[in-house]
Amino acid sequence: MNIKTGYKAAQRNARIRGVVWDLTLEDWYSLWSLKWHLRGTSKGSLQMCRTKDKGPYSLENVRIDTVENNRAEHNENVRLSIKEEARAKILGTLRKGRRQR
Repeated sequence: MNIKTGYKAAQRNARIRGVVWDLTLEDWYSLWSLKWHLRGTSKGSLQMCRTKDKGPYSLENVRIDTVENNRAEHNENVRLSIKEEARAKILGTLRKGRRQR
């Protein structure tokens, strides 16, 4: 895959996932230029990662890191989201109970 095709694929994947893409081809290439051959989805490969897996793909919010680190960060964010949702449900139930008394 050449650089332009890789850029377009990454841009398309972000759009499909509903994530804002704010990187020019030049921005994207500056991130990958010396590491292009290490990109991938298998163990030990590199990926472009968003901080806390949130926000746009922008120079201020992305870094190149390993697949393992990207997955660990994603899993941690999912775990925290589940905890926050459960906490909100519990608090909502408690508040409802107080109002019904």
